[in-house]
Amino acid sequence: MANFITKNSSPSGEQHIDVNPGRPPICGEPAVLPLGLVLTALRYANRPETEPSELRDVRCTLQAHQTGDHYAFVVDTTPTTGAWTRWNQSDGPQIVLVLPDCPTTDLDLNESCSEFEFHQGGHTWQVDDPWNPVEPAK
Repeated sequence: MANFITKNSSPSGEQHIDVNPGRPPICGEPAVLPLGLVLTALRYANRPETEPSELRDVRCTLQAHQTGDHYAFVVDTTPTTGAWTRWNQSDGPQIVLVLPDCPTTDLDLNESCSEFEFHQGGHTWQVDDPWNPVEPAK
């Protein structure tokens, strides 16, 4: 499969150039998490010292999709769960969910999936995320 270069903007507006090694792209739909939801996530995580502004800009990290809700990680709540937010095309984030981590691991890459259990689409190492590149297997 041919490699190609894509230019993408991160939620902060930074331009990233990524050489796609043939993996499908992530969705990347950006959203701003309302302050009340950030504070709820921090309570779930028992992390009152975390600055809420650090968690407000989120983006969907699922494999690109035409239908269904967007999901974005907010903060770890325990070693095996995380606070996630979910939203649809017409509304921004309105909920924080504590979801178990995806238990799938790629043994060749020694990499755990960074999504939640039962997520749609590919695992972290199977999708192209220009803001969190995965090193190709050698």
